[in-house]
Amino acid sequence: MTREQYMRSLSHLRDQVVQLSSMVDKAIARSTDALKNQDIELAQQVVSADHDINELRWGLESEALAVIAMQAPMAGDLRQIVAGLHIISELERMGDHAAGNAKIALLTADEPPLKPLVDIPRMSSVARSMLSSAIDAFITSDVELARKTMARDDEIDQLYNQVYRELLTFMMEDQRTINRATHLLGCAQSGAHWGPNGKHLRVRGLFRDGEHCRGVHSGLAQQSLQDRAHFFDLQRRLEQELTSCIGDGIERDLPRACRRLRSPA
Repeated sequence: MTREQYMRSLSHLRDQVVQLSSMVDKAIARSTDALKNQDIELAQQVVSADHDINELRWGLESEALAVIAMQAPMAGDLRQIVAGLHIISELERMGDHAAGNAKIALLTADEPPLKPLVDIPRMSSVARSMLSSAIDAFITSDVELARKTMARDDEIDQLYNQVYRELLTFMMEDQRTINRATHLLGCAQSGAHWGPNGKHLRVRGLFRDGEHCRGVHSGLAQQSLQDRAHFFDLQRRLEQELTSCIGDGIERDLPRACRRLRSPA
């Protein structure tokens, strides 16, 4: 491989990362629309397109590893390739969450809407904005852009907490809404995961700049572990409390169970 071919390979990798991010952005937007409008056809398109996202991710990984093996890049080139490898992994995860929401849209398409969706589409909008900024920061090595947009994850967290409280209120007031509310809660959790994924994209963009990434990734990894623990704990408590109430057939205990869920464990 000549130097010119090597540079073309690096450029192609960057272009394909942008292409993958565009596919994920479209998946997030379409899955949200499918959920909001109970659009079965659109949801099926998102589920089908997830295969293409996965295929592109694995193809990019193979291509990047081949460049490393044959050219032994160093310094900035190596950091760029490694950052790209991590970014495509995060993009695939975002696509998986979008496909998961599309599957929930298929599951709930025949049920009457619990409520007009407002906050989940907002989460989607913030996540898409974070994704766009992250890819721009990666391509241009814009450290300041990456740092300025990382804080937007807090917006998604606030929206998730709002959805969580609202859905618990629905379940408190009417036990018949539990199935639909828990499905929407699952969608909100997927949306909440888009924020940490977007943060990881930014950190990988910072990694291209070497020293700027030090200390940032370790703190972010710790926060990611805390986020996952929170979601798993929430799911476990929700299942335990609601199963207890429904299994015992004690409808009057549902408000008490939901109040316990809203309090710290």
